[in-house]
Amino acid sequence: MSCNPSKQSQASADAPGLLPVTVASGFFGAGKSALIRHLLAHRGAEQWALLVNDRNDTLPEHRVLHTGGVEIFRYGEAMVELTDQCMGCSFRQSLTDAIVAIARLGRFDRLIVECSGLTEPVFVAEVFNDALDKGGAPASVARLDQLVTVVDATTLWENIHSSDDLQDRGVSGGADDARSISELLIDQIEQSTVLVLNKQDRVTLAVQNQVATLLQLLNPEAIVLRGTYGVVPVEQVLAIRPGWGEPISFQPGWLKMVEGLPMPAARDACWSTGLFRAARPFHPGRFWQMIEAQWPGVVRAKGYFWLASQPDRCMLWAQTAGTRHFEWIGKWWMATPESEWPTDEEFRQTLQKDWTVEFGDRRQVLAFTGYRMDFDALAHRLRACLLTPSELLMGEEEWKRFEDPFALATQEAGSFEEDPNEGESDGTD
Repeated sequence: MSCNPSKQSQASADAPGLLPVTVASGFFGAGKSALIRHLLAHRGAEQWALLVNDRNDTLPEHRVLHTGGVEIFRYGEAMVELTDQCMGCSFRQSLTDAIVAIARLGRFDRLIVECSGLTEPVFVAEVFNDALDKGGAPASVARLDQLVTVVDATTLWENIHSSDDLQDRGVSGGADDARSISELLIDQIEQSTVLVLNKQDRVTLAVQNQVATLLQLLNPEAIVLRGTYGVVPVEQVLAIRPGWGEPISFQPGWLKMVEGLPMPAARDACWSTGLFRAARPFHPGRFWQMIEAQWPGVVRAKGYFWLASQPDRCMLWAQTAGTRHFEWIGKWWMATPESEWPTDEEFRQTLQKDWTVEFGDRRQVLAFTGYRMDFDALAHRLRACLLTPSELLMGEEEWKRFEDPFALATQEAGSFEEDPNEGESDGTD
């Protein structure tokens, strides 16, 4: 399981002068530290730096690594409070500063970043994506190889189905952190390039396969490795990421389905996926009644929808087996002045593909992943939520008069305000 020095040397040759960076994330107790210890034990003669962002003080097992070619740095617990935009900005800037400072020391062959259990990998990816777009740090001094998420095989299934918030578990990033356990876990899985299914020795082979299939369907682009005590093939965790010189673009399973891209076939017949498409708007009352009911077998659902009562607004639906969430993310292009549209040909072709004479680009497109899910029955229920022919003839001004539980719910939550980016383009592109 030791890494191949020649491969590492070749990777460095592909990006001379750039410090290779590997990021390890995962919920508390999944086994990030065990994975990192395994990686460090196989570093050979290389000098590595470990950048730790955790709620606890430096773990005892890390302290012994100060000798033998490993140096530990910390960058503060405050940055794990990612639900606040200002804190998110602080996270990006602090992480950038830390990576740049370590890279400029010039004495390390690799940097391992150990994230807090609350960190969503996308925030780390954005640090490098922004730098690659603008040509600045840290991309000018470092190279993001892999975003690795460690998953606990013994608790994932239960946590995915849990409705608990992080605050219920006493591990939130602060009073404003309203994320759920299942939401965070799925975000961590979908925003990774390597997934380590850890503690597989503590579950049956059937459970291993069940969870491994879930990982594959949630993130078809990621490499899935099975391990015990963090022991996995080192060379796959440390491999240089294809296209490392370009911003990383995640392609989770739900987005692949929405964009009509091929999905891997599930090895277990109990697993299935489905895509619901429709041009007509949802009646807000009927759709609300449906989302308040049970959706048997649905493990992940995500996509875009539009309500007759809010015809200009593109809404995002995100659901795990344990929680459901919707939000307004922008205007449809149909409701945006054409003078504000992008002018490139690729945009025009993509828009034309989804455009209808009657409704423009407004549409329902919801992707589902489920275990023992009856998608046909689910799609039948969704179709019953669409406006009927007689309701369509009423016209948009009358649609806006429909009683709208979605507007009421967001008003009560204090979040139904005009978007600060009002007037910007559709958030689906």
